[in-house]
Amino acid sequence: MSQKQDQIREQLLKDLNSGDQHTVLESIKKIKSLGDASYIFPLLDKWFSSHGEVEQELTELLYTLKDKKVNEVLVDALDEKRFIPQRAKIMTIFWNAGLEPKEFLSTFIRIALEGDFMTALECLTLIENMEPPFPEEELMDGLIQLKEYFAKPGIDQEEKYTLIQTITTIVKVHDDNQIID
Repeated sequence: MSQKQDQIREQLLKDLNSGDQHTVLESIKKIKSLGDASYIFPLLDKWFSSHGEVEQELTELLYTLKDKKVNEVLVDALDEKRFIPQRAKIMTIFWNAGLEPKEFLSTFIRIALEGDFMTALECLTLIENMEPPFPEEELMDGLIQLKEYFAKPGIDQEEKYTLIQTITTIVKVHDDNQIID
């Protein structure tokens, strides 16, 4: 980035975290026009701490992301320690924005296995809406994780268990279909 771009970024981030709602909203509009994936983490931080009009504007911005570079940044956010409690909310960005993160299938399976019911539900929704074919390595890694999950002794057959069974069925069907093709 040039020095000018760095200055603009610094000012936009300062404005995004301003105490003045008008300044925050103007910053969101400017960030939206830039379309730069490097703003995702600060936008997520603000989204999780906002309400009212600011939260609505951030939701609209995040739900209209179209750049494929965003997939990787959002997947990184899912594993960012400060965002783990917000994983289910981050997952909504993928399917609301119509992003196609199938190259991270095994990551979503892992997150479903690690997370609570709502996180697993968001992962299931996302996986159900992914268009095959999937990268073979992602399918294999996902199937291994699912097999390990079901092999654990004393696994609770709670609501989340049913969601994981559904994810397993979807992944197996895609795996079988890719082998046939």
